[in-house]
Amino acid sequence: LPRDIRDDFSLELWFATHGGGVGTGVTQWWQAAGLLDAEVPGMADDFGTSLDASGQVWAGTGSPDTSIHSGTGLDDGAWHHVVFTRAQATGETTLYIDGAPVATGHGGTQRLTSAPGLRIGALQSAATFFAGSIADAAVYNTVVPAATVTDHFSNRH
Repeated sequence: LPRDIRDDFSLELWFATHGGGVGTGVTQWWQAAGLLDAEVPGMADDFGTSLDASGQVWAGTGSPDTSIHSGTGLDDGAWHHVVFTRAQATGETTLYIDGAPVATGHGGTQRLTSAPGLRIGALQSAATFFAGSIADAAVYNTVVPAATVTDHFSNRH
């Protein structure tokens, strides 16, 4: 997909899998199986979401690499809703799972322009593929408000 975002953004998707994540001992989003991702190897102004082998959803931004994550067990075969937001002015990131915020963090405040595009189901660098189903992926050039995230989950948008 074209990478039409670089400043404020939100990534949204639904996924379902039975053990489709990759990586144990993960500390950064780019060490797991890409869900919706703009990873560029090395220190880069990149970002993305992924799923590790324990069923944790990871989300983060680069330069410096800063990641947040959900709890484990989201590889249970059920459909799960993921939204990752980033506000450039503060570097604040938020990860929502199934309509509720589960983690917040702070990354850099620079423009995130390193990736040439976004990839669904793998890291943008063509590594660590996700094994499962992904539906209704959406990319916004704004921070989607919490109430909208909850609405999208509740109404299955």
